[in-house]
Amino acid sequence: MHVGLITYQTGHLKTWQILQKLRTKSFKVTIFAFPFKARPQKESNFQDRPYQLTEFNVHEYTNQLGVNYVEVGGWEDEFANHLDYPSPSEKPDVYLTCIAKIIPGSFIVGRSILNAHPGLLPENRGLDAFKWSIFKAEPVGISLHAIDEHVDRGILLHKIKIPIHREDTLRTVADRTYEMECDLQANFDYYMCNLDDKNKVSDLHPLSKNRIPPELDARLETIFQDNKEALVQHSLKP
Repeated sequence: MHVGLITYQTGHLKTWQILQKLRTKSFKVTIFAFPFKARPQKESNFQDRPYQLTEFNVHEYTNQLGVNYVEVGGWEDEFANHLDYPSPSEKPDVYLTCIAKIIPGSFIVGRSILNAHPGLLPENRGLDAFKWSIFKAEPVGISLHAIDEHVDRGILLHKIKIPIHREDTLRTVADRTYEMECDLQANFDYYMCNLDDKNKVSDLHPLSKNRIPPELDARLETIFQDNKEALVQHSLKP
């Protein structure tokens, strides 16, 4: 199988982690690297994911591994056919996106692009899915889906509830969620059989367009402790 990784033209933690996991399999891998534009970081009391920018040179690293590296000029429609490397008949069978980006439709059409979402789809769509699960005392989980041009829609391939234990802290649950997210995406091949229109995620479930408010974010550890028993019970249910 030929797998494409959609990432940035700079060192990126999740890309590195997934690439390491894919190396244990017999896949042909191509990196599709897009320009990185730094955006102002919103202050947050609790970071539920590790900082993603790293120092390693992604181009040099992929050369050392013998992994194909394709620089894509940007997200304008004119660059969409760059994902057909090395040719339309030999392009990747599937793509994994490692970046926080709503991918334009011109890059999606005719391709299967898989994303790992830190929430259970279709119920928990949108921003700060992990934090809203904690605040609302709803099941914490991750979902693998083939994207469409809408946020957290497409076709659901698989979802997993995150185990939560009574001795957990908010930090240990967040770290476990992130690591399991990376594992789920890297093991996408087990779930490709579910790439079927009957598993579509629609707008029947609401999309959260709001980040958790700063006053709740500042109290999230306390909220987690208050809701822990409910979260534990959710994680025990099938």
